[in-house]
Amino acid sequence: KNVASVVDPIDPNNPQNPSVEVPTEGKITATKTIVGNPSSVKPNDVLTYNITLTNNFGTAKTGVTVSDAVPTTLTNINSISNGGTLTGNTINWSALTVPANGTLVLSFTATVISTLPAGTTQIKNVASVVDPIDPNNPELPEVVVPTEGKITSTKTIVGNPSSVKPNDVLTYNITLTNNFGTAKTGVTVSDAVPSTLTNITGISNGGTLTGNTINWSALTVPANGSLTLSFQATVIPTLPAGTTQIKNVASVVDPIDPNNPELPEVVVPTEGKITATKTIVGNPASVKSGEVLTYNITLTNSFGTAKTGVKVSDDLPIQLQNITNINNGGTLTGSIINWNNLTVPANGTLILSFNATVKVNLPASTTSIRNTAIVTDPIDPTNPDKPYVEVPTTINDLFIPNLYTPNGDGNNDTFVIRGLEMFAENDLIIVNRWGNEVYKQKNYQNNWTGEGLNEGTYYYVLRVKDTSGSNWKVYKGYITLIRVFSK
Repeated sequence: KNVASVVDPIDPNNPQNPSVEVPTEGKITATKTIVGNPSSVKPNDVLTYNITLTNNFGTAKTGVTVSDAVPTTLTNINSISNGGTLTGNTINWSALTVPANGTLVLSFTATVISTLPAGTTQIKNVASVVDPIDPNNPELPEVVVPTEGKITSTKTIVGNPSSVKPNDVLTYNITLTNNFGTAKTGVTVSDAVPSTLTNITGISNGGTLTGNTINWSALTVPANGSLTLSFQATVIPTLPAGTTQIKNVASVVDPIDPNNPELPEVVVPTEGKITATKTIVGNPASVKSGEVLTYNITLTNSFGTAKTGVKVSDDLPIQLQNITNINNGGTLTGSIINWNNLTVPANGTLILSFNATVKVNLPASTTSIRNTAIVTDPIDPTNPDKPYVEVPTTINDLFIPNLYTPNGDGNNDTFVIRGLEMFAENDLIIVNRWGNEVYKQKNYQNNWTGEGLNEGTYYYVLRVKDTSGSNWKVYKGYITLIRVFSK
């Protein structure tokens, strides 16, 4: 408004005051807000955005255009006001009018995506407001809100051991990671330590131990940061057979989703001392001279890591001979078989074997044959396993006398071959010194008395079979027949 003062001499005390008034026009301003001004947002939150255009001048502002490229961290864009249209993720408003000395509020809703990318610490939304008075310099109102999301967690063993064995001391770490822009408070963690671990110590961050369970409560994980919980535990001295691994699982409860805890775990294969047994194939109730035995030494690894560098030696007893068919690279030196650098597979077995023959003419005092191996495991080299097998012997060696006295006195009256009953079949032929056959009997029963023969020396051929299907064994010798005998 502009006013002049016009003074006429005819009436100097009453000047004329002509004026002119014109409305003003200026560039609008813009702000962007989220209804409720949240301190943080989390997945699946529904947000209402407002873009407020303000015209502080006296003329309505027409022809205003606004665009909003909604970020990809928001989805489900709807409830767009004032005739705005959505193309892809961009909202456009055109030909808007902002009243003189007034405001115009544009709004829409959008939902935070269900899984925010790791490292998304905030959601920033910027609009572009173009005023026809200055189209080359749009207003860029923005709003930024920190994110809040579910923390992630991992569990590790310090040093990442490839395997563990009894009495190993392990340090466990549980790392809680917050990839978002708001500190996470009220987190709780529990760890039910498995029974294969003992001596739980060094619990960090105020954790408490009840039985074998560690509990942490009211933890805070910093914005865009991490928190590491730790403790130590010792592998028990004797792992149960079949323990191929030690698995430890924690439970991490985030207040944002208390019904779906994170379950970070770490699994490590076990390593333990192998066990050994020794057997004879067929598990015979007894053995006899000349019998061929197959011995097995079974090495068992009940753990989750292959066992290497195992040594086995077998010092064979004097009752065995003719050692053959030694497997797995074993070598025979004298009476000792040695196997070196053996590998027993994880959770598996390795069988060593060889054949040996029971010697003939075992002493009558031999009641059994005991064979012991020595199995050395690198995990405990000073305490080898000593598996053995012991089997009773049956004396089946023949004792064929060279003198008998068939004189009717009740002593030594027949040609008795001791041990003959242990054979399945036999036949006996007796000849005189001229080679004439004087006696022949199949399945001889120790009953030849030499009836009708003169005193003197005779010669025998005895054949025996261990079983009906085996080969004949032949014994030859002489027998002296004396009817009158003086001690």
